[in-house]
Amino acid sequence: MTITTTARVAKEISLFVAIVQYDTPSKSDTLPLMSTSLKTEEVKHVAKLSRLALSDAEIEKAKEDLSTIFEHISRLNTIDTNGVEPLDHPTELQNRTRDDSIGEALSQQQVLANAPAVKDVYFAVPKVLGGDA
Repeated sequence: MTITTTARVAKEISLFVAIVQYDTPSKSDTLPLMSTSLKTEEVKHVAKLSRLALSDAEIEKAKEDLSTIFEHISRLNTIDTNGVEPLDHPTELQNRTRDDSIGEALSQQQVLANAPAVKDVYFAVPKVLGGDA
């Protein structure tokens, strides 16, 4: 099984788990621990939903890989995040703005001097939709 196939199956199962957790009301503010043991039928079902044709060996490998991923997610769910502000970007983003200032404009000859090809007073470029330039 390729890493891409495992990643696609993991993405589908993670989406499924997220939907189930969202739809299932919890008695506490924390997410419930996920079951880390996957059944072969579950992996086959997600593979079918993802339109992946997996061999029996690939299904077993995906089951092992996904179980490892879900164990890690379960460990992350045990972390107390009360009072932690959600983070949408790892660094503080600021727009660097400056005042617009009018500068000296280039002449037509100066602009065309920088072009790789010129036809009359225009940039010469190849046609995009067939034909010659």
